[in-house]
Amino acid sequence: MKLREADIHELYYIAHIDNVASILENGLFSHNSIKKLGISHISVASQDVQERRAKKIIPGGRKLHDYVNIYLNARNPMLYVRLSQQKEICVLRIDKRVLRLKNVIISDRNAASVVSHKRLVLFLFVLRERGRVQPG
Repeated sequence: MKLREADIHELYYIAHIDNVASILENGLFSHNSIKKLGISHISVASQDVQERRAKKIIPGGRKLHDYVNIYLNARNPMLYVRLSQQKEICVLRIDKRVLRLKNVIISDRNAASVVSHKRLVLFLFVLRERGRVQPG
């Protein structure tokens, strides 16, 4: 997959509206960090998806819940499933410079996806020095 940082225009984080003040004050944290730090938050994630994420190991050995889930497209299936909660959900635009942070990984679809069409999720590691990504 050839994807350059220049090809990505915006990134998005989907949160419960009650979490926004904390996010603005403290930043974004992974699911595991929220639990470890005891940060109060309201999840908008589906429980079955959370269970799959808890079991998913990323190339390199870390768990998916050790990462913050950010989307390339704000209008995605997760948001559609939560359509009835639209007054409680906020979509935050994230500066694409986060791609330059250490240990950023991108997946070619929902990282918690089960195998579909006989294809596994492809995880890509960001090569900061070249502004592109490569398979993990």
